[in-house]
Amino acid sequence: MHNGRVFIDRNGEAFNLMLSFLRTGKVPFFENQTTESAFYDELDFWMVPVERGPIDVGEMNQTRQQFDPEWCASTLTISENGS
Repeated sequence: MHNGRVFIDRNGEAFNLMLSFLRTGKVPFFENQTTESAFYDELDFWMVPVERGPIDVGEMNQTRQQFDPEWCASTLTISENGS
């Protein structure tokens, strides 16, 4: 908490990609391996469960990994003390 607000000191780009993934369930396409690695590091940091599956290059618009949207609703909470 900082001045009554939650402060998250993380890589902004990777955090934004993770939020997009949580909203859509679709893994983004990455500009480079560094961005991809930062994205997966962010998922690991927040303990977001993801099953990495094989990628079919002919089906690039499909979700490349499986995500359980119910996990987010049942796992992430903010306690009364803000933690």
